[in-house]
Amino acid sequence: MKLLIASLLFCSLFIGCNKKSPGTTSSSVNQLAYYEIAGLKVKLPTQPKAESMQLPAQVLELVKSIKTYSIVEGPMKIVITHAIYKNPNINLDGSADGTIAQVKTRSGVTKFTSSKENVVVSGLQGRSININFKQSEYNINQYVLVFLRANELWQIQVISGNKDGQKPLESLKNIIFDSVEVL
Repeated sequence: MKLLIASLLFCSLFIGCNKKSPGTTSSSVNQLAYYEIAGLKVKLPTQPKAESMQLPAQVLELVKSIKTYSIVEGPMKIVITHAIYKNPNINLDGSADGTIAQVKTRSGVTKFTSSKENVVVSGLQGRSININFKQSEYNINQYVLVFLRANELWQIQVISGNKDGQKPLESLKNIIFDSVEVL
């Protein structure tokens, strides 16, 4: 059930991430500043905007609150999610594996690869996930950082899509992920 919840949460966040045509990334990507958002202090290109989500009833029954924020600049999207669950027994690997499975099984996904590694974020256990795939004519690079504290789960995603094999936003992902502090 926890894997289902993580998968449903992720799916609701990912839908539409690569629907825009890639363009040029704004120069603000190179001008990062710290923002306090979703109980975190994190370096970002701009202030994220709150995003509303329609979640399935079975997820709403298990979640006390959930907030999502995003930044969209050209072919890049950054999504920050903070969920507080009613049950304190959240499974970190279930969440990470659910994210990977949800992308892999999406319609039209080809050339899928993923990797997952253990990380520590502000003293909390987490997972860093790197997902690469092709969908339609776009090459998608998706970096996900997921970590938790008791019944709180945070997920930060840096997603980029391009047609011409441009280098993914790995350096931006590194700056963002390395800057995360839980407040």
